[in-house]
Amino acid sequence: MQLTDNLVKSIFDNIRNFVLSSVVIAISVIILRDNYAADHNTYQYFIGTISLIAGIGLFSLNVVHAWKKLDTVISNLWLKVPLLVLYALVAIEFVRVLWVIRVGL
Repeated sequence: MQLTDNLVKSIFDNIRNFVLSSVVIAISVIILRDNYAADHNTYQYFIGTISLIAGIGLFSLNVVHAWKKLDTVISNLWLKVPLLVLYALVAIEFVRVLWVIRVGL
């Protein structure tokens, strides 16, 4: 595996997209949770649900893109699967941390 400018750019682009999609998911979860606890406003349910679907869609696109980029760099499936599992676990933890920061626990 040769470290090229294209590879480094792809990694940073993927991390940026990962963070942005995780933030969208975390914000939508916060909107839905706060609305459920307080107002029960239909508009906020709609906005929270749409943003959650958008965040999950963005995250899915990012994972597919990462898989394709990883295919060009690593050809062994047994090396790719643990990386993608780690990627998903980090995403879940990132959303959880954003939620905890928002809640203030």
